[in-house]
Order: sequence, then structure tokens, then C-alpha cells
Amino acid sequence: MERPNPTLSPNDLSLAHALARVSLGINLLGNGITRIGNIPEFAAAMQKMFEKTWLPGPVVTLVGDIIPPLELIFGIVLIAGWYLRPALIGGTLFMCLLTFGATQIQNWTVASEQMIYVAFFAVLLATANWDRYSLDSASHRK
Repeated sequence: MERPNPTLSPNDLSLAHALARVSLGINLLGNGITRIGNIPEFAAAMQKMFEKTWLPGPVVTLVGDIIPPLELIFGIVLIAGWYLRPALIGGTLFMCLLTFGATQIQNWTVASEQMIYVAFFAVLLATANWDRYSLDSASHRK
């Protein structure tokens, strides 16, 4: 019986990249959708969580105001694969901001969960050359 070739198929790598990208995008889109209609309440809850930190309340409120739209935008852009490299870099920086916030309130569970997002973003960025199923890829093929 012939053994299967263990070489990774470029098609499989491209498909895996696309599925991971779309899954991450769906996650962020879902977060954004559930929070976008409640931005003032979300920001107020964040301000309450951070009131015992050294971070100024207005800065915390501002960040609370921008988190839902950023989640929504990153989700849509990742699902579509539009401006993929800038979206992956921006998404990683966004997760760095969220991780920093989680450490300031000493929520190590959330900080660890944010690191999973960072890992996804980093892997997607490192494998961006495998992208074949996105708006970026489609526009380059024309």
C-alpha cells in the first residue's frame, strides 16, 4: 500500500488560511454587532472596571467608545479579506491595547484570552502569502 505524500498542498494551506481568517473575522464581527448599539453603556461599564487604575477616566471612556466600531470594522475587513495586511497589523495592535487594559485591572484570564487573538493575528500575518480566497487576492488576479 502506498503511503500518502506528507507534503502540504498549497491549496490546503490557502484554504486553511482563509478559514482561520474568516473565523477570526466572524468572532470580531459578532463582538462588534452585540456592542455597537450599546456603546455608552459599554464605555460606562469599562470606566467602572478601570476606576481603580491609574488610567484617566476620559481615556478609558474613549477606548470604550471605539472598541465596538473597531471590532465591527476588523470583523468585516477580515471576512472579506480586504486590505488584509494592514487589517492584520491593525488587529494585532488593537489586541495589544486590549491586553494592556486587561493587565491594568489584573484580569489575567482575559489577558491570556487576548493572547490567543494575538496568536491568530500573528499566524495569519505570517502566512498572508498563502492568501488566495479574499478580495485582495481577487483584485491581484485581474
